[in-house]
Amino acid sequence: MSDNATQAEIDAIYSLHEPLYTGVAWTTVSASVVQLMFLAFQVCERDTQTDTQSVTEEILKPVNLLIFFMILTNLGSCVLYSPLTSALPFNLTFATSQVLGSLFQIIMMFYTWVRGRPVILAIAPSSTKTCFIVLHFYGILVSIATTLSIYCSISYEDTTLLYYAFNILSDLCSAVMIAFDIFVLTLYVLYMRQVHSDSHARDMSRRLHVISTFGAVTTVWNLLWQMEGDVATYVESSNTVAYWTMNLALNALYLLMPPVYLFIQLAMKEALYRTKMMEVEQKLATVDRAREMAHQNGFPAQQSSKLSESGGVKSRS
Repeated sequence: MSDNATQAEIDAIYSLHEPLYTGVAWTTVSASVVQLMFLAFQVCERDTQTDTQSVTEEILKPVNLLIFFMILTNLGSCVLYSPLTSALPFNLTFATSQVLGSLFQIIMMFYTWVRGRPVILAIAPSSTKTCFIVLHFYGILVSIATTLSIYCSISYEDTTLLYYAFNILSDLCSAVMIAFDIFVLTLYVLYMRQVHSDSHARDMSRRLHVISTFGAVTTVWNLLWQMEGDVATYVESSNTVAYWTMNLALNALYLLMPPVYLFIQLAMKEALYRTKMMEVEQKLATVDRAREMAHQNGFPAQQSSKLSESGGVKSRS
């Protein structure tokens, strides 16, 4: 067989396009439903066990809202990109998919900042202003790049120059996200190294340790996602079976990586909940010991009960 693929071979590869991307879309739909259900359970049931805020206040927390909108934007972008919406006008589905995909990336950047902010403040507090500027700069870049992408795809005019501008902006957006992720990953690693040799510090900052551990996994996964997308975009094209097969597979993999990212965020929430419950149990045990000691030393029951109230722990029903 010659190196160059025949038209029949290319057609055979692309005959897999519809079933492959339909499968990717349904996988994303299934994953998103599970994620939304688990997020609702965490926010409405578990978070209210370890906090004094109402369900509405828990829902409106920035972290919970950002996860919720990441799930929705990723779901919408993937479904609109798939053959499931082939009956709809292409310009509409393409433009909407591009907008939702861009929103997902912008929200992801802000989520990285919001979730990692406690560690950033602990390790490099002077960098917060710079991070805030970078986030807004990234949002502007992505918005412009998305506008150019949509215009170049649906316009019947010569958009060669605009397409070059889009490629430059797209590369810049990718570079900013990768640089920001590397910066945050570095802070996570520095924090974990800082508390690795100090068990007392680790016990005092269990929440930050959980955020650093899962945050490091998250940023590494996001870096892999960005680099995988760059490989799919900039690998040298050739008219070979290997190229067309790889191109199809890489694009499908690129769409499947965000749901895994979102599952990692939900796993982090679960780990933070368990950490908080452990702290609650320890506080309750401390209160019980104080009450027992007060009883043995002959303190009035009323005085020992005040120790329980001062613990500041919301008991579970």
